[in-house]
Amino acid sequence: LILVTLFSIKILPIVHTLSLCVLQMLLFLVAVITAALNGQWIGPAATEVMFQMRAVEEEHGLGNQVGLGSQKEEYAKLREKDPKYKAFKRTFGKYHGMSMLCNLIGFLCTTSNLIYTALNLSTI
Repeated sequence: LILVTLFSIKILPIVHTLSLCVLQMLLFLVAVITAALNGQWIGPAATEVMFQMRAVEEEHGLGNQVGLGSQKEEYAKLREKDPKYKAFKRTFGKYHGMSMLCNLIGFLCTTSNLIYTALNLSTI
């Protein structure tokens, strides 16, 4: 009984604190990894596909207007008649979605760390 009491009084708070520190470091590591993935691979790949899409749009006389609303029908026709443009559009959508997911994961991890730190400022 004495050992159990000592364990719960002395050891458990230390283990709990260490596990929270490890969790914070893991969240920080995930945020750094997702930012690196996005910056090193996903972002440049999305940019390359975007420029390829832009080249196909210029071949068909599109892409010089401001906003997409003015030539929505022309873009729909281009997507239907040019399989290369359709493939570029699909690939760009995938890369853009992965980039947004990386940003969201990094944001959530960083925000969780900041909230935890703010709530425990009195213990620092």
